[in-house]
Amino acid sequence: MPTQLKLPVLHLLFFFSGFFGTRNRARVVKYLGYVFGTSAYAISTVLAAFMGGLALGNLWGGKMSRRLARPVRWYGYLEFGVGLYGLAAPWAFSRTSGAGRVDRPPAG
Repeated sequence: MPTQLKLPVLHLLFFFSGFFGTRNRARVVKYLGYVFGTSAYAISTVLAAFMGGLALGNLWGGKMSRRLARPVRWYGYLEFGVGLYGLAAPWAFSRTSGAGRVDRPPAG
């Protein structure tokens, strides 16, 4: 691929990565809302996992990127893994069928 095309293609891939990542987070919030019974706990859980993932990714990715010959390619592999998780999440949540449900007394 010519060098002039690499950067726009990379920008497009980053855009779609962010778009589908946000879509997957919204879907996980929905499923966790069923597990926790309220969306406040679901959003808190997803936000904590997301921020923790950013911190760990920065720590691990920063060290590993200096050692890798093609760090952008490895980033693509990691994004592919995240995409597989996004596809598997509905199946995984359907398999729990309330096993992780937190029972609370009704409000009122």
